[in-house]
Amino acid sequence: MATGALKTQSRDLNLSKGELNASRKAGKIPGCIFGKGMETIPIFVDLLSFKKTFSANGKIFETEVNGESILTNAKEIQTHSFGNYITHIGFHKLKKGEKTTVNVPVQLIGECKGLKAGGILTTLTDMLSVNAIPSKLPSSIDIDVTELEVGSSIKASDISLPDGASFTDSQDMESVLVTCNVPQKQEEVTTASATEEAPAEGAEAPAAEGDKKAE
Repeated sequence: MATGALKTQSRDLNLSKGELNASRKAGKIPGCIFGKGMETIPIFVDLLSFKKTFSANGKIFETEVNGESILTNAKEIQTHSFGNYITHIGFHKLKKGEKTTVNVPVQLIGECKGLKAGGILTTLTDMLSVNAIPSKLPSSIDIDVTELEVGSSIKASDISLPDGASFTDSQDMESVLVTCNVPQKQEEVTTASATEEAPAEGAEAPAAEGDKKAE
């Protein structure tokens, strides 16, 4: 369910690295709002408010700064390479009614048949690139894995997007998104057993003990 605009504060560009780190520790994340026909606006974002808004809306929502509400895409979420925490957020200004491209998270739904049969479910991508006007962009792409059996997979071409949204031209529609396979160790054991049991080509099957010829 959508929430109200994300409130932000203007940010002084002359702050030192130490001051910025202190702000991050206090839950204020540096960011900026940028876009065509506007000057970039440096801002601070309250981390908890951002997470709440992001969870409710996805990447597209209104961002409020200096009393003005701007439709934005939280396009660039930078994280620390070791700490895995957010260090900066870039908000791209959008124009209502104008198509834009957004990476939308993939979400698996349903109880996979293959899992019940001992298979392993693997997601090969966590984002897909979608093109649409902001109001038509889905917050997630739901992939139903209920009927997925062991040895089967789901491709991009199997996914139906909401009306008004489409995959970008760069999306390979034959790319595999989700698979359900036999566990590797079980596969190796099965293959090894088959090799041991099958006689070599041209070789005779071993004779039963009572069938040996007398010398």
